[in-house]
Amino acid sequence: MDAVFTQGSSIIPCVSLTFDDGPTQKTTTEILKVLKKFNILATFFVTGENTLNFPTMAKRIAKEGHELGNHSFAHPHFSSLSMTDILLEIETTNKILLKLTKQKPLFFRPPYGDYTENHSHLIKRIGMMTALWSKGGGDWEKGGMKKIVSQIETDLQPGDIILLHDHDSQEHHEQISDALTRIIRACRKKKIQIVPLKYLYGLSNIEGNLKTASKV
Repeated sequence: MDAVFTQGSSIIPCVSLTFDDGPTQKTTTEILKVLKKFNILATFFVTGENTLNFPTMAKRIAKEGHELGNHSFAHPHFSSLSMTDILLEIETTNKILLKLTKQKPLFFRPPYGDYTENHSHLIKRIGMMTALWSKGGGDWEKGGMKKIVSQIETDLQPGDIILLHDHDSQEHHEQISDALTRIIRACRKKKIQIVPLKYLYGLSNIEGNLKTASKV
């Protein structure tokens, strides 16, 4: 088991859609609406703090079949924390998610992508994997969504881990539905299936587990 997971195999025609920082009220609702429309399962890297703020949304994510990942409790820079505090951030969030959703996260994504080799080995020792990304990452910036989606559409490859954010800013909320629709259609045009990270990594069998993609 690798300590850090940045991309899946390019042999299998699959990618993963991942969403950081939620759950939120409006934006999570919009994301789930689009995913349900296209019969897509994704991975949500949530914080413990936001899960406590929006427990109903966290439960809904799990109920609709999506994978929950751990994105720390309060979204700190790990470079400023001790290993003890980092472990507390991760384990507190795991307990919250397990209690609310009955899911124990397989993957951890460090806030800001801020981690060291020691951090990733700590996460591996507690039975989790550090999951980063290969596409996206700047959609929180002003005007960033359009640029990021364009990059994803033009250079999408099997094995990619796509990073988007679950923020409730007005601009982000207004753009997320169109952005997701464009990304999903780009995948379908290239005959690439969208799967949760556990399938992309090979921890679960893709055949017989995925929903059948509906026609666009």
